Amino acid sequence: MSISEMLEFIDEVMEDKTGNTLTDLQRSILEGTLKGQKYSEIGEKNGFSEGHVRDVGYELLQLLSRIFDKPLHKRNLKQFLEKQHNISNSVVKFGKKTKIKYFCTQKHFDNLQEIERETKEYQQVKYQVEIETAKKLKNKGLTDAEIGQILDIKMEELSNYLE
Repeated sequence: MSISEMLEFIDEVMEDKTGNTLTDLQRSILEGTLKGQKYSEIGEKNGFSEGHVRDVGYELLQLLSRIFDKPLHKRNLKQFLEKQHNISNSVVKFGKKTKIKYFCTQKHFDNLQEIERETKEYQQVKYQVEIETAKKLKNKGLTDAEIGQILDIKMEELSNYLE
C-alpha cells in the first residue's frame, strides 16, 4: 500500500466518521510520519514550528485512535494501515449498491460478516412479506401496476411474486 493510498484511506475514513477531511497540515504530518520524518522536518517543510506540528500530530493520532478503536502512534501507524489493507482484500459487499468504503480491523471484519449474514436473513424475510402482501392486495382487486406502485416493486419482480 503506497503512502498516497494510506492518506486517501485515512481521509475517507475521517470523512465517513467525522464529516471532516484532513487539513493540508494534517495530511503533511501523516505523510511525513509515514516516511519516517521528524516533526522538526515536517514543520520546516510546511512553515510551522516543531511544537505546533507536534501538537497537531498528537491531536490527529488521538482522533485516529478513537476512529479505529486502537491506540495509534507515530511508530505503529504505518504497520496498522498496511494490516488494514490486507484485511480489506476480504471485505464483503452488502446488498446491491452499498460497498464498504473503508478498511477495518479484524474485530470489525468479524462484525461485518455477522451483519452480512443478518442482512441476507433480512432480505429473505422481506421477500416473504412482500410476496404475502402482494397476494393479499391482488385478492382485494388491485391491479399488478397498483400493487407494484404500493410496494415499490418493479413489474418484472412483481410477476414472480404473483405466479
